[in-house]
Amino acid sequence: MNSRFTCLPSPTSARLLASCLGLFVAFFTGAPAFASEAGTSLVEEAGLPATALMVDNVAPCVGADVVTIDVETPDFTGVTPADVPWEVLFQGNLAVEGIHFELVASAETGPTLEDWSQSLTLQFIPLFQGCFEVGIGQSAEPGTSPGIFWDPTSQEVVPVLVKAFGAPSIPVIDGFDSSVLCEGGSVGAVASAFTLGASELTLSYAFVENLADGTTNVLLQGTKTVPAEECDGPSETIGFGSGPLATGSYTYTATAANTCDIKEALRTVEIVADPDFGLTTPSACNSDATVLVSSDLNLSDYTMSNGVDPAATSVWSAGAMSEDLAGATFPTPLDGDTFEQTVVLTYAFGGDLAQCQGEANVTQVVHSPQSIVLDAIVNGTAWDGNPVCEGSEVTMLILFYINVPITSKFR
Repeated sequence: MNSRFTCLPSPTSARLLASCLGLFVAFFTGAPAFASEAGTSLVEEAGLPATALMVDNVAPCVGADVVTIDVETPDFTGVTPADVPWEVLFQGNLAVEGIHFELVASAETGPTLEDWSQSLTLQFIPLFQGCFEVGIGQSAEPGTSPGIFWDPTSQEVVPVLVKAFGAPSIPVIDGFDSSVLCEGGSVGAVASAFTLGASELTLSYAFVENLADGTTNVLLQGTKTVPAEECDGPSETIGFGSGPLATGSYTYTATAANTCDIKEALRTVEIVADPDFGLTTPSACNSDATVLVSSDLNLSDYTMSNGVDPAATSVWSAGAMSEDLAGATFPTPLDGDTFEQTVVLTYAFGGDLAQCQGEANVTQVVHSPQSIVLDAIVNGTAWDGNPVCEGSEVTMLILFYINVPITSKFR
C-alpha cells in the first residue's frame, strides 16, 4: 500500500527542521526534496521507526466482534496526526460503510472514515463474511497539512488482512423421504453445510434411538473437519445409512460448527409395527348354521411415540356375512374351511403416512356324524338275522362314524 513520513511544525531537532524546510525550497526551486534523492533516506535521516499496522483480531465474527487497528507511531511526544487517510477494501474492492462494515463511533470520531482522519486507531465491525484489507492511503500534499501525513515516497505501510466470518449455514439434509416407516425400514441421508468466511468448518451427525424413559441411545455418528480457505469459506458433506430398523423413535441430527456459532438440523423418523395377531374359531357341528371367527388384534398395542393409535382396515376371506376388526361370521361352515383376515394399519406421523399390513388365518373343525350301525354276535357267531333261541349268548356291537374311519367298537 502506501507510506508515511513526518514533518513537525515545531521540530525537535535541527536535522528534522532542515528536512521540513527542504520541502518548501524544493517546491519553488525544483531541487531534490527528499533526503533519499540525495542518497540518504529521510526515514534514516529523521530516525523514524518502522511504520506498521497492528490488529487485535484477524478473524472476527460477523456482526459481533470489534476489530481494532492501531498505527505504530513515530516516537515523538505530543505529535498529533492531521491526516490519516484510512482505506478499507472488501474482497479487493472498496468497502462501503454501513454495508460491508460499521465503524464504532465515539465522542472523538464519527460514522465515516473521514471522521477518523486524525486518529491512529480504527475500530469497525465487519458485516460481511470474507476478507477485509485495511491500510492507509495517500495523504494531502506535503506541507499543506501540519502534523503527520502519509506519502508513498517514505516508508511503505503494509495493509493488514482481516478474515471475517460468521455462523455456518444450517445443514441441508437430503434424505428421510418419510418420517414414518414400517418395521424393517431403513433411512439414509447426506448433510451439507458451508461458511463464507475464512473459518474452519466442522460437520457432524448423530443418529440416536429415543428411549421411553426420555434418554437416547447413540447408534451411529460421524464427523468431518475442513480447514479454512483464504477468503471464501469451505463447504462439506457427510452421509450415513441406518440399515434395517426395529420399531421405535429415532432422531438424526446434523451439526455445522465454527468458532462463531453452531447450527443444527434434525429429522425424526418413527418405525412402526406390522400388525401381528391371531384368529380363533370354536368347533362346530354340521347342524350349526354359522360360526364366529374372532381376531385378537388390539390397536393399543400399536400406539406411536406421540401417543396416537393407527387407523385400521380389515378384509376377511370371501363368504363372511358380517365383519369388523374384531371378527366375522361365516355361514354353513365345513370341516377344513380356512378363514383369513388381512389387516392394514395406517400410521400418521410428522405429516407423512405409512401403511403396514399383516395376515392371519385359522382352519375350521366341524363334527358331522354320518351313520350308526348295529351288529350282533350270537354264541360267538355273527348273527344271520334269524330269531335267536332262548338262552343264547348275544353280544351287541354299535359302530359309528364322525368324519373319520371307524375307531371304536362298543359292546
